Amino acid sequence: MSDFYLPTIDISRYTTPKSAEDRAQLIADVRSCCLQHGFLQIKNHGVPLKAQKQMIESCGKIFRLPREEKVALSLKKRTCRRGYEGPGDQLQHEDFLPDSKEGFYIGPEERGVKETAIHGPNVWPNLPEEEFHGPVWEYYQEMVKLGRLLWEILVQSLGHPPSVLDGFTRNPGVFMKMIRYPRHNSTDPRQYGAGPHTDFGGVTCLLQQPGKEGLEVWHAAQQKWIPIPAIEDIYIINLGDMIQKWTGGEYKSTMHRVINKGDGERFSCATFWHGDMDATSPLNPDDNNKETVEQYIVNRFSKQFSLPTGNVGAS
Repeated sequence: MSDFYLPTIDISRYTTPKSAEDRAQLIADVRSCCLQHGFLQIKNHGVPLKAQKQMIESCGKIFRLPREEKVALSLKKRTCRRGYEGPGDQLQHEDFLPDSKEGFYIGPEERGVKETAIHGPNVWPNLPEEEFHGPVWEYYQEMVKLGRLLWEILVQSLGHPPSVLDGFTRNPGVFMKMIRYPRHNSTDPRQYGAGPHTDFGGVTCLLQQPGKEGLEVWHAAQQKWIPIPAIEDIYIINLGDMIQKWTGGEYKSTMHRVINKGDGERFSCATFWHGDMDATSPLNPDDNNKETVEQYIVNRFSKQFSLPTGNVGAS
């Protein structure tokens, strides 16, 4: 059922196609997923398996630090939304309890700039370079490349040439969230690891700890939640609300949630690839609405989390 609902797309058919027809069919397959689901799985994406494994290991290192060390890195202490977010710090909707997950955010490394919710430096734990900062930053760079590739396929699936991204990918806002879900012990139906929500922005690339199930996607036609497997070297890709808005609802931003179904903790890493913060929609340059990516993200976060517009970031 899951594979039927969420097709697995072989990205090598785009990066190293056997023919022009093969690449065109790949773009058509991605379009079909975006029209029907707003979600897809991808393989042969170019991200080294070693980098994926090191990222999952890095999740364990940051979240197993003593509580006082994590709290010292809290994003609540900073203007720029980077750093640690504790259990219960995020509420998706007033009908649910606060999420049980923990998170750790990084983004573009911007030192010497005036700090805002979007712009500023990352914060790092006091761990050896080779154990955390090195592998995490290496993985982040892989995500910058993968997100750019996915956007290139996406715009072509909408009938645009890749060149429309020239003014959209010069200095993209790429925000990454490392996540730990504790064992789900609650019997309260309002409690989730991550409550039902859609992502706010552009393209989301999700790495899941292999074999650790928990992600579920809402299937509107069947009116039920569909579990998505956590398979090694497979990424889950989904579209955010900004893309749904920019396509006039043609491409879908779909509700999803996480309930940790294993006996122990569960790690994942979500990367949110929004594009240049000062850019407007590359899909419709003649649109009179000149809202920038940053303005859109700030407005959505301030409404969702009742935060001042100067203190928002990536979901």
